[in-house]
Amino acid sequence: MEDGIMKNYYILTDMPDEYRTFIQIYRLKKEMWTETVSRNSYEAPPGKYPEQFLPILLKLDGKANQKISDITARLSPFFVFSDKAVKTLNDCLLNYGEFMDIETNRKGFCGYRVTKVLSKEVLDINSVALKEFENGIFLEGDPCFLFDKIEKFDIFSLKEIPLTVFVSQNFKNLVLESKLEGFKFKEVKVV
Repeated sequence: MEDGIMKNYYILTDMPDEYRTFIQIYRLKKEMWTETVSRNSYEAPPGKYPEQFLPILLKLDGKANQKISDITARLSPFFVFSDKAVKTLNDCLLNYGEFMDIETNRKGFCGYRVTKVLSKEVLDINSVALKEFENGIFLEGDPCFLFDKIEKFDIFSLKEIPLTVFVSQNFKNLVLESKLEGFKFKEVKVV
């Protein structure tokens, strides 16, 4: 920490081995990939999620004796948050994504997709490996971010690794202070 500024950022995941989390139920029997919430969450522009797949159908997965997590991240960049998590993290979430309608047999949860997508300009190009494929440029290995390019964002994804979501130290602190369950953070390099 320099001058009281927290420069830590993390990959946001969950703990499916320890908590029950949600999985998607598909309406389609063929070409299910077109309905995949992960794919549609990163491909559809903000406010343009395919209406034919709303509400997003979900069910709880895991052992009945496990506690239910405050987060499901296995559908990233789409998340399922408990109402407690939304209340705690609302200021972090509000400007960087959109809340989505979900249908599940469990009350007290809502869907959220990250729509703040940054690109390679936020990376320290000298510290990362980018590889070009016919469908775009992708990051190989771990990212290394330039702090001055990401410091105003509490949650975002990166175009070059669209299924991974990153969160700020502020986000993590709110989770820890509120004792939200099931969140997992992996620190990434920031310079």
